[in-house]
Amino acid sequence: MAGAGTGPAGELLRLSGPMLLGNLFQQLYYLTDIWIIGRFLGQDATAAVGAVMPAVNLLLTLLIGLAGGASVLFSQRAGAGDQAGERRCVETAAVLWLAASAAVTALGLTLSRPAVTALGVPPALREPALRYLTMVFAGTVFNSGYNTLAALRRGAGDAVRPMLFLAASAGANIALDYLFLVPLGLGTAGAALATALAQAMACAGLYRSVLRTSSLYRLRPGRVRPAAEDVRAILRLGLPAALQQAAACLAAFAAQIMVNSLGPQMIAGYAVALRVENFVVLPAVSLEHSVCSLTGRSVGAGREDWISKALGWALAFSAVLGGGLFLLFQSHSGAVISLFLPGAGEAARLGGAYLAGAGAGYWALLCTYALGGVFRGRGRAAVPLAAALLGSWLIRLPVTWLLLRRGGGADALWLGAVLGWLAGLFLELAVLVRDRRRNTRKRSCSI
Repeated sequence: MAGAGTGPAGELLRLSGPMLLGNLFQQLYYLTDIWIIGRFLGQDATAAVGAVMPAVNLLLTLLIGLAGGASVLFSQRAGAGDQAGERRCVETAAVLWLAASAAVTALGLTLSRPAVTALGVPPALREPALRYLTMVFAGTVFNSGYNTLAALRRGAGDAVRPMLFLAASAGANIALDYLFLVPLGLGTAGAALATALAQAMACAGLYRSVLRTSSLYRLRPGRVRPAAEDVRAILRLGLPAALQQAAACLAAFAAQIMVNSLGPQMIAGYAVALRVENFVVLPAVSLEHSVCSLTGRSVGAGREDWISKALGWALAFSAVLGGGLFLLFQSHSGAVISLFLPGAGEAARLGGAYLAGAGAGYWALLCTYALGGVFRGRGRAAVPLAAALLGSWLIRLPVTWLLLRRGGGADALWLGAVLGWLAGLFLELAVLVRDRRRNTRKRSCSI
């Protein structure tokens, strides 16, 4: 297995470092959109984009889940040295990518206007929100194409090349954002168009680069044959992850409806706070992908000892990072929000209040990601799915709704989030402890 000489900690660092940088550049897409929109189009445009992001994330979850399923399957076959199986996985993932992208694009374009209405977006914000949604869904194939190819490369233990092409496209996105929003005046649609074009560059560049070093990824029209067995395996591995993301997105959808009833200032502040939150949990997402890839390859190679050691390092890192984020946002959350909403005092205060409160629970959220990587790498994505359902639907939403009815404002939003993260973490820990006890009893009985 690649990286066997470095040990679990070294292999995690080798994978998670480039993944972290890659995820950092990916979030720069969205932070750039928000920053330029806030600076040049104003608070209402920022609120329009933020108000519909749950709808975007909801429909993209299927694509994210399929890419994750392909990554796990590829990593297990790479660990076992099954090159023929790797080739079948690539061809099957490509067919699923095109079919799912077409379906999500058609569904998104059809449901954009109903989604804007269902989210309760204020009337003054609906047209810019609709233009943004339309352009985002029109570019779905580029977003999912890059993510699918990058997931396959991560499954093979290569996190560097996806990061390099994403970095280049992030720079292109910044330039295109400014061009489309300022000189050309394309509004919110221009921000989405810039992102789609930059993602197309990343997808095409990464594919051309991979072909130079591996023929496994060469797709010849008319000769690509998806394997039914691999379709079932990718769906089995990926759909629970997609359902987990969908559960979280539906919860965010419902929470956004509550936020949209609180006025443009709350919408704008909360929108920026969520973008910052997505940015600060990037190390956890990178660790999750790294742990998932390492777990899948360790299962294929029969190295169970690596899994426990890697998880220990990931949990320790998550706890330390979570503590640092808590200290940071206790004193600087308002200043962070003001970077994106200059002159919007009340919106910045509300967004900062959410970040300061949510910071108390980031350690739990980060640890949940690390544990989820182990379960998904083993092909047990149903466990993090159950944790997401418990945390989002049985804890976060009811608590938020009850506190908002009592006038909780931003405090209701962060308190519901923190309690939901804690519930999900405790469930995953309970399953992990139960599994280890069962394995210990099995080993005792076999002696």
